[in-house]
Amino acid sequence: MYFSYLIAASRAHFKQYPDALSYNYSVKFFHEGGEWMKDRMSELNSITHKSSSTVQYIYYGWFKYGISAILFAVMGMWFYSIHPGLLPISIIGFYVVEVHFLFLFPLLINGDQQPVINSIKKTYQVGLLKAIFTIIPIAVYMLVGLLKKQPLLNWHTGCMSILIWYNNETGNW
Repeated sequence: MYFSYLIAASRAHFKQYPDALSYNYSVKFFHEGGEWMKDRMSELNSITHKSSSTVQYIYYGWFKYGISAILFAVMGMWFYSIHPGLLPISIIGFYVVEVHFLFLFPLLINGDQQPVINSIKKTYQVGLLKAIFTIIPIAVYMLVGLLKKQPLLNWHTGCMSILIWYNNETGNW
């Protein structure tokens, strides 16, 4: 899957389901985001994913981004100590870790019993370099969107692109 294909497929999905862009803002953004993704997965596959109060989107969200942020900080300090101009390379380190959890939320939604391990396995099935070179442009697209008039439009489009990617690459619904 290429970045541009995934973004175009996401936009097409939102044309078919314009209500998918409505979102309740909350401090429980990982939980709300997980529920939003569950609804989008149901739209993609015309099936209803049962909501489970036991799904720990908050825990897994903090786990995923916490590990990524720690590596980012460690690499940032190390690169800065060598030369401040190397600091941006630590961003790549963040995404090298984060991409291992690329399919974590779709697996949680599917009720996978080992979502962390299986997300890593599925990332390697896709191909680590392919995943990195696809996720970084999606992330840039999402982050740049935060500076626009509709700050979450690109964010939702990027999240949707991950669901489409999961659907197309793994076929594990």
